[in-house]
Amino acid sequence: ADAAIPVGEDVSLHSHCRDASSDNTLWLWRDGYIVPDTLEIASADDCCAKTERVKSKPAMFDADGLLVEQRFAESADDGTRIPYFVIRREDLAMDGSNPVLLDAYGGFEISMLPGYSAGVGA
Repeated sequence: ADAAIPVGEDVSLHSHCRDASSDNTLWLWRDGYIVPDTLEIASADDCCAKTERVKSKPAMFDADGLLVEQRFAESADDGTRIPYFVIRREDLAMDGSNPVLLDAYGGFEISMLPGYSAGVGA
């Protein structure tokens, strides 16, 4: 897999239960809006430039042809840029004529990371 983290995915790194004197293997957990939880291994020697999939949860919907984009809205009060994600079919016309499923979170300085949801994707 490519080491770049696509928009709408989250990767966490774990290095416990290993002997740094014998290898530099790292465990990575990856998931996202259209990617189910996946365990990968990588090496600290190349800064995780290459990863290898070990296992993952089964996909609960077909994500082929789906696209995740990060966009920004601007606050009318002070111009603060507010990030949001759009998950859509690649061929969808962005002309306002399509239905929308909107999910929002207020914040309070607590981040809401991307996560796979079989119910939303189905």
